[in-house]
Amino acid sequence: MNKSFTIIEVIIAIFVLIVGVLSVYAAIQQIVSYTHHSASRLTAVHLGEEGIEIVRNIRDTNWLGGVVWNNGLGAGAWEADYNTNQQLSDTYDGDFLKLEAASGFYGYGLGSRTNFKRKITITSVGNTLEVSVEVRWEYKGNTYGPITVQENLYNWYPDSSPSPPPPPPPPPPSDLTVNLESYYKLDEAGGNAIDAHGSNDGSVSGATQGATGKINDAYSFDGNDVVTLTSAITSGSDFTITAWINADTIAGGWDAICAYDGNHSFYNNNGKPSVYDSSRGGDLAHSNSLSVGTYSFVAAVITSTDGVWIYLDGVFEQVSTDSIGDDWGIQYIGARSGPGEWFVGDIDEVGVWTKALSEAELDELYNSGDGLAYPL
Repeated sequence: MNKSFTIIEVIIAIFVLIVGVLSVYAAIQQIVSYTHHSASRLTAVHLGEEGIEIVRNIRDTNWLGGVVWNNGLGAGAWEADYNTNQQLSDTYDGDFLKLEAASGFYGYGLGSRTNFKRKITITSVGNTLEVSVEVRWEYKGNTYGPITVQENLYNWYPDSSPSPPPPPPPPPPSDLTVNLESYYKLDEAGGNAIDAHGSNDGSVSGATQGATGKINDAYSFDGNDVVTLTSAITSGSDFTITAWINADTIAGGWDAICAYDGNHSFYNNNGKPSVYDSSRGGDLAHSNSLSVGTYSFVAAVITSTDGVWIYLDGVFEQVSTDSIGDDWGIQYIGARSGPGEWFVGDIDEVGVWTKALSEAELDELYNSGDGLAYPL
């Protein structure tokens, strides 16, 4: 038996050896490729989860900062990294992420370029952000992926968006009955003028009852009429008279709305609501004029420390800085003592206070021109 190898046998042996080596090499290459792909897929999953967290962090930062919850999170495709905490501003254009060697973080600033690309897509639906993060990577000329991570982020605090501060609450309504001595609605169809607040009624002489008033009915005075109160209402300190008046004329003299005596009266002086007080030198007039044929709200406020004020349809005006010199009061409606200086027109809703009403209280009675019916 010939124990030497033939050339054919040698060739076959070499072939078998080469096939074995190539098989081992291919297996090793396959293992390396699988290992690389597994590592890349794991990295891609983490990069996808980080993309979701970037968007969530911006939403939470908005809440904590008191701004609109989805500020900086507009719909579209975006690039962002861990440094992004205020808004998404870089649209996706396929840039590769970089790896910072010192920190191990992926970003778009410093570091060496990796094979990974990340696209963050946001769709806004009401109080929901639908977030989808796609991560792709390249290896040996081929593109792999995407690995997709999706999550819906919600506005758990739908009222967290900033809004203008609420307006301050309106001040509580004034108690207009404090120091209110008498109130004459002048709604009677006949008989005495009834004091709706107190017991100081007035006798009616000549005035026509049942005229059209600002609130319900009124008294009409034709220049020779008067209501005389049973007792004069006086004060040595602060004093206020209010009324709604509809003057038939604004020229021709002094038409007393209310009066105490010949030295103290509240009247229409040639179209201007005025106070006559002999201790203050006579006539004290408002700068604005009444209108003929329509109701106006007027008030005379006499004070012991802040002079004299007159109110006309929302305008409160100081007409004297002198302090009160003697008693002020009211005994007559539609004329002064004597009587004389007759009023021509309609008078309604006469109120008398032994205090100085404030501008706010007078505004409340004026009620933007609609008046305020008794009880106040």
